[in-house]
Amino acid sequence: MTKLIITLANQGGASFRVDRRKPLLDALEAQGMSLPYGCRYGGCISCAAKLLTGEVDQRA
Repeated sequence: MTKLIITLANQGGASFRVDRRKPLLDALEAQGMSLPYGCRYGGCISCAAKLLTGEVDQRA
């Protein structure tokens, strides 16, 4: 299991360790974060985030 560190700049810089194979929304919710979402699959973009550094891998 490959883990990544995610830092939420708009949440006071809170950092979370997440599994890169799981949806970010699910991983953060499992750690107690309450984030906005509408559809849970990315179609409505309510849960969209801005990547400040790093790379995105959207393979399913």
